[in-house]
Amino acid sequence: MAASGRVLLWAFLLWPVTVLGYRVVGGAVLPEVTDGNLRSQVLFLVLSPLRPNAELWFLWALIVFFSLGRLVWRLPPWLVLGAAVGVSVLWSGVVQPAIGPDQRDSLGTGLYGFPQYFVLFIGAALFGSRDRSAPPSRRRAGRARWLVAGVVLAPLVHVGRHTLEVYLSHTVFIVAVACLLHVADVEVSDWSAPVVVAVVAPMVIWLGLLVGRAGAGTWILEAPETFRHLLSGRAGQVNTGTGPGR
Repeated sequence: MAASGRVLLWAFLLWPVTVLGYRVVGGAVLPEVTDGNLRSQVLFLVLSPLRPNAELWFLWALIVFFSLGRLVWRLPPWLVLGAAVGVSVLWSGVVQPAIGPDQRDSLGTGLYGFPQYFVLFIGAALFGSRDRSAPPSRRRAGRARWLVAGVVLAPLVHVGRHTLEVYLSHTVFIVAVACLLHVADVEVSDWSAPVVVAVVAPMVIWLGLLVGRAGAGTWILEAPETFRHLLSGRAGQVNTGTGPGR
């Protein structure tokens, strides 16, 4: 398994424990918002590889996408992309409208939503590999455009390079803020809600970046060597690349 896949898999196996913790604590403080029943949350934790929870479902989806991408690696790119588009259209236009609210709750956010997003993953792999195979002059022109945009959007670029730690930790801090507001008996009205969001969102992102800085090079965000060796031993020698039809 490639390094990026190992990081995603390790994060998905580790961070549901954090989800369990803040759900139990949040449920004790805000029982009307989240289910804090320990038995239910342990069951959700055990079933998360098959039914990912709402907080980490896209991490689970990325692992599935990486696995599917390896399976279709040798197929023609047009066939893979066309099939992904067909699945996305069929799922979002036919399957999802036919799923009732009860069935959707049973499936969970991940199983309900991930088939329609595979086309984005495949498209990024295809067009990314084409950009790297473009002539040097074309690549330099593209880099120049991105350099100008990068100067303007530097803060967003920085956050974009650390989305994993922000994604993993953001709900922890949101639940913590919600609990503090509840304990302090602060009422968030319709008019003040946008203000709260405008204040909390940057703070949560900043705290997520701090998590990334503190956890860099540690088991919090990176797979331990034993885990990497275990996956390498199971996978064997596998040729990796940048997109289908390489």
